[in-house]
Amino acid sequence: MVRKLTEGKGTGLPIIYSSLGLNGSPPPLFETDDDRSYFLCTLAIHPLSKIILGQDEEQRRDQDKSLKIYTIDDLNTLLWLGKSLRRDQVEPKLLDDLETIYLKVLRYCEKPKSRFSILEHIGLYNNTKNFNYYIKPLILAEWLKQTIPDKPTSKNQQYFTAALGSKLLTLLDEKNTQNIQRIPVSSSNIATVGYDAETQILEIEFHHGAIYQYFDVPKAVYDGLMSAGSIGSFFMNEIKTKFSNQKL
Repeated sequence: MVRKLTEGKGTGLPIIYSSLGLNGSPPPLFETDDDRSYFLCTLAIHPLSKIILGQDEEQRRDQDKSLKIYTIDDLNTLLWLGKSLRRDQVEPKLLDDLETIYLKVLRYCEKPKSRFSILEHIGLYNNTKNFNYYIKPLILAEWLKQTIPDKPTSKNQQYFTAALGSKLLTLLDEKNTQNIQRIPVSSSNIATVGYDAETQILEIEFHHGAIYQYFDVPKAVYDGLMSAGSIGSFFMNEIKTKFSNQKL
């Protein structure tokens, strides 16, 4: 028997909603009048297209080069994919810090990582819902790439930060470097300390002149550092080897 050659009665609208949802597109808008004399369906442009695609190919190339995302709010707006993610569908503990989670994934995937490893890194179970909310949007934005793109469901699939994702991290790091204000501390090893609660970046200047940024540092750790009897000892035991970092 030949199947799937016709559409069942009453299935069209659910298919439209589900297909747009899987694509990360806004929901459709349906219009009619009281007499139902006409039927109009409006499909909104995908929210990523304005930034990733641009108005034409020339603009797309220019945007790919510049990646015009200058604030965490810009990042948050883009990765929420318009209204495709309902707030009641997102893990509550990550709700107010969603953009930081995406950045954490990008930094973690500078070398290829498995889906299980990524979700474990951000403290979530390895299931389809978490994959769709915290990994798939980065793939759609072309900030995260697959090591086996022609077999997306392969058990050997891994994910790595793409050129655009690395460019985004560099841009945000440059911005954060300018904005983080450091203050002098009493330590034989550390000269100044700065912290940005929004991005959870801890910036430390050492007496020998080197400056390092440590990522995904909870505010409680920063508070512990600043109130420690020995700032140098606290840094060595609680920060140095426990957080990813980069030298500025």
